Formats: sequence, C-alpha cells, structure tokens
Amino acid sequence: MDFKVIIVLFGTLFFKLFLDDVEGNIIAKEERKNQSVVSTTKIVGAKNYVDPLIDDSLKHEDNHENEWLEKEHHFGTVPAIPRTTLKHRERFKYSTTKAPNYSLKYNGGVEFAGLRLRSEGQGYIGANAYVAIHKPKVDSESHQFSSASIIIERGDNQIQAGWTVHPDLYHDNNPRFYIYWTRDNYKSTGCYNTDCPGFVIVSDTYPLNYAFPEISDPNKGVQHDAKISIEQRDISGRWYVSLNDNVLGYWPQSLFVNFGSADTIRWGGQVYSQPPTDESPPMGSGKFYGDNPYRTAYMKIVEVVFGDNTYGPPPGHLVEEVDTRCYFGGWESYSSDPSQGYHFLYGGKGGKARIAC
Repeated sequence: MDFKVIIVLFGTLFFKLFLDDVEGNIIAKEERKNQSVVSTTKIVGAKNYVDPLIDDSLKHEDNHENEWLEKEHHFGTVPAIPRTTLKHRERFKYSTTKAPNYSLKYNGGVEFAGLRLRSEGQGYIGANAYVAIHKPKVDSESHQFSSASIIIERGDNQIQAGWTVHPDLYHDNNPRFYIYWTRDNYKSTGCYNTDCPGFVIVSDTYPLNYAFPEISDPNKGVQHDAKISIEQRDISGRWYVSLNDNVLGYWPQSLFVNFGSADTIRWGGQVYSQPPTDESPPMGSGKFYGDNPYRTAYMKIVEVVFGDNTYGPPPGHLVEEVDTRCYFGGWESYSSDPSQGYHFLYGGKGGKARIAC
C-alpha cells in the first residue's frame, strides 16, 4: 500500500476518534446537567401523603420531601391504596349538613363558613374560584386542620378541592392542595387525594399535595391566590379537578350514586378540632374584616357551571351566607371592585368554647 495512503487513513482514523471523544464529553456533560435539573426539581416536590390517623403504626418522618416525584405513577389509572378507615371519615361528616349552621354552640368537629348555593331544580356541573392562600396556625396535638374549600354535593355524594393546613395529613404546617370525596356521606367511603381507589391522575403538573410557595400576609396587606376548579368537561360525567387551569385528574361518574349534577355548592373555609377539644383553630387569615380584602381571606371571580355548560356567577337569590360561632362569610364584602368579579370574604380567629370569638 502506498505510504501516502497509509498516512491519510491513519489521519482519518485519528480525527474520528478525536471527534468521538469530544462528542462523548459533550453528552456526558449534558447528562450531568440534566441530572442536576432533575435533582433541583425534586427538591421542590411536596411531601408524600401519609396519614397517621389512618395507620397508627406509621411514624412522623421529615425525609419524605421527594417521595411523590420519585414514586412511580401510572397516569390514567386509579391508584389503589385502601387505607381509609371510619376514624378518618368521621372528621368530614359534620360538614355535609344541607342547611346553613348559624348555631353559636361549639361541640367539636368540622365548622364551615362562607357561601352556600342551593338549586331550584336545575343541576350544576361545576364551580371555580380564585382562592387566597393563607397559613393559619393549627394545633397538631388537637389534630386540628384549617382549609379553604370548594365543595360540590348531591345527596350523600360530595367532592371537594382546595388547600389545607393539616399536620396529621402532611406532617407540616404549610398550606397544601388537597382533594376529598365520598358517595355515602362518609359512612363507608371517602378519602383524601389517592389514599383509596377513586381519583384518576392524568397530569403531574402539580402533585395533589402541592405546597403553595407564595402565602398571603394579612399584616402587610399582601395577598396571593390560586385558581381552583371542579367541573364536568365532557359527556362522560367525570368530575375534573384543575389547579391554575391545569387539569390534574378526575373522579369517574361510576364512583358515585346519582351524581350527574350537583344541587348544592359551597365556597368557604372549614376547620376541625378533635373532640373533646374546646378550642377551634383560625380560619383563612385568622381575621374577619368585612370591608378589607387585604387582611381577610377571600375568594374572587367565583363561578358556577350550569347544566347547559355555561359559566356565570352564582344566582344571588339562591345564595346563602353561612356563619358559625367564630367564623363569618359575606358576599358583598368589596363588591365595588368589578375586576374581582363575584367575590366574598370569610374567616375568623377561632377560640375556646363558651367564650365569644
């Protein structure tokens, strides 16, 4: 073989090996970069939901920050983790009363304040609102929680979505997203998130236990909110849940009994103290100033989805304000600002039984 040909072949081979090495280094660097991005993303993830009241053998741990993102999720399937017990469901059954509770007597359990929309024969197929995010102080030893909720009901069927400060549920005091459902008024069904079969996850944009990063500060007059909605979007009758217009998943219609539409919708706050505790936690911002949306928890641009799939504000003649012993709600709180749409304030500081709040 000609010597020049050998030189050319050797040079070509050397140059190819050099390019392969450079390309390999670039790929390795990109992989390290992607791994760094993934690691950074995982740090933002919310804690995995483990409820010690469902399984008393579970201990509180602080190292679950990334479990939701690291855990394998099969989107479009119904997670089956049947841990819900009667002890767990007892908490919410008090909140399913179909008439406003104006009683000043406090005997433990769930208290609600806000708005209740009833029906005049027509069914509702959804509701949404921009919900202010707050961080009310709760007592974990009394198994307290404090939530802001959209609740849709018919008969013994009920679904909810919102945020909650719930140490027993999430092992911290941060306001986190949650969902809840039952088809028999919490007698034998019902659970948070995907703690039992039912809710079908279709997206990982937000985990169901998402920790809201921006929190309102009523002392500084700073408010942050998020859009939360529950609605039917197609003829399947599925109840879809969205956070900031991102669909997270749905409850299938087959999960319920005669729940093609709702006859009651509630927007407002819920609080809970385990009996015989005689003190209830703050709701919303922990304050109620009927004319000050900067210091009081609000829901704004409140909408209902009617049976003909049209959106609009709740019909005023069908709306009832719901107050309890320590908590208040009012729909005309700052209605002079049209940019807020249909809106209301709610909340209160809570307090001990037999003492005016």
